[in-house]
Amino acid sequence: MWALSPTVFALLSKNLMIVHSDLAVHFPAIQYAVLYTLYSHCTRHDHFISSSLSSSSPSLFDGAVISTVTTATKKHFSIILNLLGILLKKDNLNQDTRKLLMTWALEVAVLMKKSETYAPLFSLPSFHKFCKGLLANTLVEDVNICLQACSSLHALSSSLPDDLLQRCVDVCRVQLVHSGTRIRQAFGKLLKSIPLDVVLSNNNHTEIQEISLALRSHMSKAPSNTFHPQDFSDVISFILYGNSHRTGKDNWLERLFYSCQRLDKRDQSTIPRNLLKTDAVLWQWAIWEAAQFTVLSKLRTPLGRAQDTFQTIEGIIRSLAAHTLNPDQDVSQWTTADNDEGHGNNQLRLVLLLQYLENLEKLMYNAYEGCANALTSPPKVIRTFFYTNRQTCQDWLTRIRLSIMRVGLLAGQPAVTVRHGFDLLTEMKTTNLSQGNELEVTIMMVVEALCELHCPEAIQGIAVWSSSIVGKNLLWINSVAQQAEGRFEKASVEYQEHLCAMTGVDCCISSFDKSVLTLANAGRNSASPKHSLNGESRKTVLSKPTDSSPEVINYLGNKACECYISIADWAAVQEWQNAIHDLKKSTSSTSLNLKADFNYIKSLSSFESGKFVECTEQLELLPGENINLLAGGSKEKIDMKKLLPNMLSPDPRELQKSIEVQLLRSSVCLATALNPIEQDQKWQSITENVVKYLKQTSRISIGPLRLSTLTVSQSLPVLSTLQLYCSSALENTVSNRL
Repeated sequence: MWALSPTVFALLSKNLMIVHSDLAVHFPAIQYAVLYTLYSHCTRHDHFISSSLSSSSPSLFDGAVISTVTTATKKHFSIILNLLGILLKKDNLNQDTRKLLMTWALEVAVLMKKSETYAPLFSLPSFHKFCKGLLANTLVEDVNICLQACSSLHALSSSLPDDLLQRCVDVCRVQLVHSGTRIRQAFGKLLKSIPLDVVLSNNNHTEIQEISLALRSHMSKAPSNTFHPQDFSDVISFILYGNSHRTGKDNWLERLFYSCQRLDKRDQSTIPRNLLKTDAVLWQWAIWEAAQFTVLSKLRTPLGRAQDTFQTIEGIIRSLAAHTLNPDQDVSQWTTADNDEGHGNNQLRLVLLLQYLENLEKLMYNAYEGCANALTSPPKVIRTFFYTNRQTCQDWLTRIRLSIMRVGLLAGQPAVTVRHGFDLLTEMKTTNLSQGNELEVTIMMVVEALCELHCPEAIQGIAVWSSSIVGKNLLWINSVAQQAEGRFEKASVEYQEHLCAMTGVDCCISSFDKSVLTLANAGRNSASPKHSLNGESRKTVLSKPTDSSPEVINYLGNKACECYISIADWAAVQEWQNAIHDLKKSTSSTSLNLKADFNYIKSLSSFESGKFVECTEQLELLPGENINLLAGGSKEKIDMKKLLPNMLSPDPRELQKSIEVQLLRSSVCLATALNPIEQDQKWQSITENVVKYLKQTSRISIGPLRLSTLTVSQSLPVLSTLQLYCSSALENTVSNRL
């Protein structure tokens, strides 16, 4: 029999040099024709995947099967993977050619997962190159190509090595803030297919770093003066009031960006095109441009004159700060929403407001002080204006710093609170303001922010600084350091001792076994004396009440409660509630108010004890859409887009608690339905609605992950990621039983 030499496969894949760059640039039609012919040839032979196994793992097959495999084609599949990997990473491919390659890649990915006997193929070096080619196409502008790359990676996700999975996490983080809904949903699904340990252990986000560098590069450019008053009005109206003036099918933020570009400067863009579809880049760009417009217009904005601009922003900040002290303070534009997505927008607006103030302060400082090389100098008339009004600007910033610190804690942005807190403490030290409650409250908020950032050493440094520099010996600061270090039991007892000393009332609870502290104290004996609370010399003796700030006393009461919640000691939490209630009676103090929702605490306690009926009763007292789908209590219809309460604080912890409640409701519903009595009837009647309920819970859980990318955070929020995976696992469990 005659045989072709070279073979059709060798001719098309190697001899015609279809990977050559010149062919793609000058003769794209020829490249497409050759690739399509090769694709058709490979499709007829199932991409030669079976014959490749003879060389990779011959032990899997008996002699009869091996004898039918031709050695001439055993490397064809590896060549196909290698070819696809090389071509998919090229930037100069014709669009039709790229679409053909993505279709081919998806077929190969699905075929590789068709049988467990193909498992040895995942260890081929060419497979690694193939996956890198797919990853290179996950951030392209074409939506269909992005979706095909995502589908291929999703099909292969269970067989990818850790380094490729971490790259998938990087890509998913960026695509979760894509302006297209289909892209967000597809990459959210891909993220949930990646093992949780890989997702939480990945801190080297290449794309996030690229976004950060692009924004820094843009900030260092000279202003383009293409951001107009109407543009500022659109951005600031959304941030301050949640209003969107621009309507239309396309993303209004993307349209705003392109309306501010100029044809004669299109080659000077510092932001890569593949990132211009992401809200993270667009929002950071918009906030910088809005702050720059404020400075270049000498503080005259659509909000009014310079004084009006300052007063409007200050009014919003102060109202939010007042809300942190008194939840009854009306800030409805930040707490109400028509649907679940609206609450996520409220959190975003709060973060953007803080970022706007940060950018505004940088640009004002650059205007009246100048900057070596990070920012370009504004025009002389602007520099003159701000140099003349420098003191006014600084006084305004000093006046609102304390409120900004409160808002930073409310928004889940402790780094903002630390930055403004250090500036405020520096000013207080300069002006010798070491008396009064304001200093102690400022230190308290800085310490709380550092606790949220898990920085115990920095907290101990604050304690030393306040004692030696300011002359305030605040012993309770070291207890917060214990909590930041994860020593919740020791911290909770110390908080109680400090409250006893401050109020002159014994408020310690008896449920906690203090003998546990013996080991904890023994382990701390080697610590530096200046960082300890005088070791064994500290006595729990009631003394005359100190003149501590009522806000600090309230803070310590809540911190003790937080510690008990952290170790899931629900009995101690409820006992502590009773102790605080008695303390309020004996001291007639109205400032002591625990923030914990005790219906929520009781529901967690009941669920942990397996008392599902009691748990259901407690969950019905909590806000939000109750699933209530048990026998005799089924609702006709649940609005799955409004599972969250109509009123919800923009505090991320409130959203996390609401998601936890939804997971509890789903779990209790399923646990009750799995009761052997009438199991089949109950199960069939509720499963479909439970799946819809959990799908919406997953969508809500992705919100905090999106927010972490929008703020260019280097890591994903751990608790929100866990909630996303829990809701996904429950959903999969129910779906598999249908």
